[in-house]
Amino acid sequence: MNNRQEKLLTHIVEDYIKTATPVGSDYLVRNYKLDVSGATVRNDCQVLEKEGYLTQPHISAGRIPTKKGYKRYLNSRSIAGNSKQKNNLLISKESKQLEKVYKSTKLQDQSRQVKSLAKALAELAQGAVLVGFNKRDVYYTGLSYLFAQPEFQNLDLVYNIGAVVDHLDEVIEEIYDEVTYEVTVKIGGDNPFSTDCSFISFKFKQDNTYKMVGILGPMRMPYLENIDRLEYVKQLLSI
Repeated sequence: MNNRQEKLLTHIVEDYIKTATPVGSDYLVRNYKLDVSGATVRNDCQVLEKEGYLTQPHISAGRIPTKKGYKRYLNSRSIAGNSKQKNNLLISKESKQLEKVYKSTKLQDQSRQVKSLAKALAELAQGAVLVGFNKRDVYYTGLSYLFAQPEFQNLDLVYNIGAVVDHLDEVIEEIYDEVTYEVTVKIGGDNPFSTDCSFISFKFKQDNTYKMVGILGPMRMPYLENIDRLEYVKQLLSI
């Protein structure tokens, strides 16, 4: 993959995350003011498709990222941002909102504090937030945000996720020990929830017990923003 194709993949991933609509070559040239022709962009898209980074839902449609494409995007963005530095995509208004929730529940019991943060996080991320207080004590919120995403107009996908929710305790127990202290992204089939979803999570220690927090969303989720949101929640819970 050359530099031009790398940038093209980034444009397609970020645009698709925002619009949930396949991205066409002419649109890319026009919207991003590319200094190459639509034909060149189409050729690059064909290369990226052959290499497994993009797919075309229909012959006449634009392209959308694959699991491999999202992974490449995250890896390139991490390198560009020097992975040790925050992406700084978290809007100040969001951090203040999360901090307000944290401070308003700080003097209450810790489980209620985490649940309040989870509810606020679900609203900001527009996805489901799962909290594992231990392997067999699971709290979740934000399923309505998750099912409101365009992907879940597919009833089969809703049914599959619904089946997972019915056995959530078992799924969390399965992955609990694998969750790390670092904010980690599991895309598509890398997580046990659904091949059409992604899961971003971290583990923290509170009151001498290990707990986990994670965002479950469609594979087309705003990864960088959600990573920053979880990093900030992790920071609050570590105070």
